[in-house]
Formats: sequence, structure tokens, C-alpha cells
Amino acid sequence: MPKLFKTYKPILSNSQKKNLYREYELGIAEGFIPGPKLSFDNYFKNSDLFDMIEMKCLDCHFELNLSYEHFSMDVLHNEAAFPLDFCPECGKLQFVPKDVFKKLIPFNVLK
Repeated sequence: MPKLFKTYKPILSNSQKKNLYREYELGIAEGFIPGPKLSFDNYFKNSDLFDMIEMKCLDCHFELNLSYEHFSMDVLHNEAAFPLDFCPECGKLQFVPKDVFKKLIPFNVLK
């Protein structure tokens, strides 16, 4: 299935990367994250954990950038064509990727 939306990787400062890697190391040590432990460079090079997605509400037009990790399993296993969530602003189940918003809103599909 073709991807209907884009993700992006935010630019992290060295300080942010060090803090995130420390959290990762702690998760490995406490058994919350399965090993083996990756090196600092490989953790950031190979990880999709930091992918972000631009979301927008079809109803109230609220926008927010979220971690794609929250939605990735549903999309990966073809349970959903694109992320869908409740809007944090209006509470309606119409929070979609901004790319999908641009395709749907001219048709007022959910109004």
C-alpha cells in the first residue's frame, strides 16, 4: 500500500541526544528495553523512534507534531491506511496527518 503521509526526523542537539541515550541505557539496564545495547551512533542512525508526523484536525483545524511511534504498528500491519486519533483540542476522532488533511478537506468528507 502506498504511503499517504510523510514523517520527518527532528534535528536534535548534542545535549538532547546525550539525554535520550542515557534514558535508553537506563531502560536497557532495568530490562524495560530489550538488548543488546546499541552504540550511541547506531542508536540514532538506525532508530525510527524519533520520526515525527504533522497532524491536523479535520474539524477544528488544530495542528500538532507527534511521535510517529504511537501510530507505527497500526500502519505497519495494514490495520490503518494512515494515523487517526482524537484531537487534543476538540476531542473528535478527526486528527489525521496533515498530508491526508490536505487531500480530504476540499471535499468536506466528514462535515
